[in-house]
Formats: sequence, structure tokens, C-alpha cells
Amino acid sequence: MSIAKLLTKRTHQVPGKLKISEYFFEVPLNHANPPDGTLRLFARSIERFEKPVGVVKDEAKELPWLLYLQGGPGFPCKSPQNYGWTEKALNKGYQIMFLDQRGTGLSSTVTEQTLARHGGPMAQAMYLRHFRADSIAFILGGLAPIMVEQPDPVYQNLYYKVAERNRSYYAKYSEDIQRVKNIIHYLQTEKVRLPSGGTLSIARFRQLGINLGFHGGIDAVHEIILRLDSDLEYYGYFTRPTLAGFESTQGFDDNPLYALMHEAIYLQG
Repeated sequence: MSIAKLLTKRTHQVPGKLKISEYFFEVPLNHANPPDGTLRLFARSIERFEKPVGVVKDEAKELPWLLYLQGGPGFPCKSPQNYGWTEKALNKGYQIMFLDQRGTGLSSTVTEQTLARHGGPMAQAMYLRHFRADSIAFILGGLAPIMVEQPDPVYQNLYYKVAERNRSYYAKYSEDIQRVKNIIHYLQTEKVRLPSGGTLSIARFRQLGINLGFHGGIDAVHEIILRLDSDLEYYGYFTRPTLAGFESTQGFDDNPLYALMHEAIYLQG
């Protein structure tokens, strides 16, 4: 595999006596065939900004690296100081590298416009083959199953987990049972346009449940259900701020790799 080429590095100090470096690298689009072209990757590193007294420069030891890759797939990293666990990792003596995986953030971002530069649908699909897990490294909070012949057992187990999370949600916010029924009834009779131009259908409304899989997701879903139902009760329709809040929970327009690549993690070979 070819080694990444460092293009630029800029270092700055930020509040909290922290030093952040911003890197741009050049890597092959296709590691198996480097002449196919290159991608530009972006990363940030963070470490303590300290000047130890009495330490000769040559004696200073480089801190061990901890590499962080944002999950999704398809989402970039935030600024290092904006992660709650950064301080803990620094306290344990690490310097941390936050890498925007290829196709995300500032790493040769994949969008509708950038994909169009590569030709028609087939050419775009061939290009996106180089954005799968075998072209990058992963540190995972969850691991895609590798001991199954097909995705059916995965989705069967997922179904039970989704049902469990729904029960937990309605156990905590039992008043939302009727609220959800009110919202569904309204969507059955009215066509609701979202601020971006899309439609809030019943199927799209149910996709709100994806948030139940996140930390704090039950409370986040309740907040949206509360606003939707409150609008119906007081105004008889959904207000723009409420619809914009709903839409923000499904913002994949800026992160199309999530929709394009997510299910592919279950493929074998």
C-alpha cells in the first residue's frame, strides 16, 4: 500500500493550552493501482501546548498517537476540542489524530456535484468502490457482522432491538402515544412540505426512530414529537421552525456516503 504524501501542515494554539495542527495529505484513489489518480485527505491533531523547563529539545519524546475516525459512515470529524473525551485521552499521554475519512469533510468530499465530474451512474459507482472499508481503516464502536452468510439474521436481531427501544421510549413518555397518533392522522390527510422541498410522509416520519439508537436519542425524539403535536394543537398545522427541526435529524444531503455506503458493510467479499 502506498504511503500518504504530506502536502501541508499548519499549527495553531487554541484556548486551554492546546496545540492543533491541520494537515492535508495526498493518497492514491486506488491503492492497488496508484496511477488511477489521487485523493486529498484532511486531518487535525491535538496535543498539550507545553514548554517543559530544563528539557533539551533532543531529549523530548514524541507522544504515542491515537487515531480517531468519525462513524457514520459519511460524516467528518468535529474540531478536536469539541469532543468530551479529548481531555481524558490527552491526560493519558496521547496526541490524537482526527481524520476526515475519504469522501467526508475536507477529504475529497463526495457530493452530487463532485460525483457528476466522474461521468454517468456506472462511472460514479466504480469511483465509489474506492470509498469502502477496504480502502480505509476503521475503529468501530459497533462491528459489522462477518460470520453470517446473508444480512437477514442481522436485520432480524435489529427488529427486536428496535422494538425494545420503542417500548423504552413509550414507557418514559407515555403521553407521546396519543401525540404520535395525532401526527399520523394529520399526515394521512395533509401533504406536508418540508423547508428543503421534500415531503413529510408517514414513512419519513417513522424514520425519526433512527435516533433511538443514539445516546440521548429517546429524549431527542420526544422533543420533536412534543413540538409537532403542540403545533397541531395550537395552530392546526406544523410551523416552519418545527419542520426544520425535524428535517435536521435526517440531514444526509451533506453526507450522501451514509446513504450510499451504509448497507454495503453487510456484503461479503
